[in-house]
Amino acid sequence: MLVTRCFHYAVSHTMGRCSLRRLVVVIATLSVMATITFFIYSLSLDSPGLPGMKQGQLVKLRARQRQLEEGMTPLMEKLESADSDQALLFHHAQEGNVEGIKSIRNKNFDVRIMNSNVVREKTPSKGKKSKLLEKMSWPDKRKGDKGRQVAKVHSPKHRSQRLDEFMGVTNPLAVPRIAEYCNIPVREVRGREGEAPPGYSLKSVYLIVRHGDRSPMGSFKNSPNPILSCQHDSSKKFDIPNFDKFASTMQYYQSHLHPGNTFPFHLYPRSQTCESSELTGQGSLQHLLTGWHLHERYVQKWRLFSEPFSPSQVYVKSTGYSRTYQSAIALLYTFLPALNLTDLNIFRSDNLFFCSEKSFGHSCSCPVLKHYKKMSDGEAGAYDRNNTDLKRVRQYIANVYNIKRQELPWLWSMIDTLMAYACHKISLPCNKNNDCIEPSFLAELWHQLDLHGAKLDELDSYQKYARLGIHPLLYEIKQHMVLTTKKKAKVKFVLYSGHDTTVSPLATALGIGHGRWPKYATRIAFELYSREEPKKHHFLRILMNGEDVTSRVSFCKGQAKSGFCKLKYFVEFVQKENLSLFNGKTYAQACEMPTTH
Repeated sequence: MLVTRCFHYAVSHTMGRCSLRRLVVVIATLSVMATITFFIYSLSLDSPGLPGMKQGQLVKLRARQRQLEEGMTPLMEKLESADSDQALLFHHAQEGNVEGIKSIRNKNFDVRIMNSNVVREKTPSKGKKSKLLEKMSWPDKRKGDKGRQVAKVHSPKHRSQRLDEFMGVTNPLAVPRIAEYCNIPVREVRGREGEAPPGYSLKSVYLIVRHGDRSPMGSFKNSPNPILSCQHDSSKKFDIPNFDKFASTMQYYQSHLHPGNTFPFHLYPRSQTCESSELTGQGSLQHLLTGWHLHERYVQKWRLFSEPFSPSQVYVKSTGYSRTYQSAIALLYTFLPALNLTDLNIFRSDNLFFCSEKSFGHSCSCPVLKHYKKMSDGEAGAYDRNNTDLKRVRQYIANVYNIKRQELPWLWSMIDTLMAYACHKISLPCNKNNDCIEPSFLAELWHQLDLHGAKLDELDSYQKYARLGIHPLLYEIKQHMVLTTKKKAKVKFVLYSGHDTTVSPLATALGIGHGRWPKYATRIAFELYSREEPKKHHFLRILMNGEDVTSRVSFCKGQAKSGFCKLKYFVEFVQKENLSLFNGKTYAQACEMPTTH
């Protein structure tokens, strides 16, 4: 009251009786009283352990107290207690339904704690501005600190969109890109294979697949990979005939194989723990489900095979790895009317592009491929080295693993290792300080890999690598299609079981890849149809993971009608356009190393 009266009097008259000394004493007294009041209020916040709390813990505690007072509930606590929301969120992620994910994620999304270092407050009803207090993991090299340092984020433009979009997510499979890649076999496979109107007749199918889920190829320095099961899970239940007899059938044929079979592997995953790069039980299941989907589309609907069924109507190639061999067998088990591995041989390809000198008519040796691959990797690598966002995420991961950023594996290898955790629902890695890899940062890694892939796909050097590398495979498919139109081919179904390094160059050559790393059990199908009226023609449909991409394929753009593309455009593409980047050179000429002057 005295201060108020003094100010009022000073304004209306002069300082007068309210001397400056008296005013200073009053202000000092009020300051001391305010300090004592704040200390008493702090002690009332929590248990006796509060005086020993760190400042960051106190900030979180106060945020939590305000949260409870306003009746707010953290998103992930709600997801863990509500199975229906969790299941729906995972379903939206598998389908790539971003809006569906947001509708669940934004439901009561008020406070999230990321890596025990971030608090985000949001008051949804009062229209207040959100406050963001963040302690990030970027080290401050100016201070010589090799550990974790505080770096304030003053504006959203300094943070990646993925870090904001997936803030608060604890299940990596809630990130659509991660769920897409993992391709977890929780339901039947879907797709538009075999869709054609009346008047068309399916003549043959050519399927190129990537193997199923596998264990990681590499690892982080001084850190073991998660232990995965490479054993087929017979307890899984799907409405597929003889599904429960898969393991016993494979055990029988293990000693009754075709005499020409040269693969030294088990027919299916049967190890309790995985070695490096082995097909998991989950990977086998992915192809069992894919095979049944294609069986319904091609065998049941179109009666693709002549009766009685004979293995001579099927041609199968696999690269010389257990994961591709076992993937092919799993798919064939549910796809074919009957699988007889005594009569059906699986041919082994010694290269990733399935080049066969017998069918190709030329040598498969192509020395220049390594040159183009090295050149494209170098050009794309230069882009990565100048990518600030990628550097920050790499530093964050290096901090968690307690290694130098330079000791990290390259981008693809990091994701490959971390996806072993995500795809098998194992908690992401943490260090001794309980600092963990957050799903939001894994989402950012995926974004950076897709950017890298898109950049790679645009490079002239990678286009040459992809088109030249995949040319023998396209030539073999083209030749067989031509023989089929002349009724000179008995084979109705051709399967190539390969890798991401097979599927990606093929997608690039067709103009449908855009540099995205293909998910486990990716499939590209070429369907050959005939139509009798008004004049007999042969047409193609091309599908990637069940999506009809015919009209987007480079040689069918502007040529496809009603989802069908004439076979002649594919023939012309293989004979001329695919090698157009090499200035009229033949395949053999294009494979020669460029001369240096």
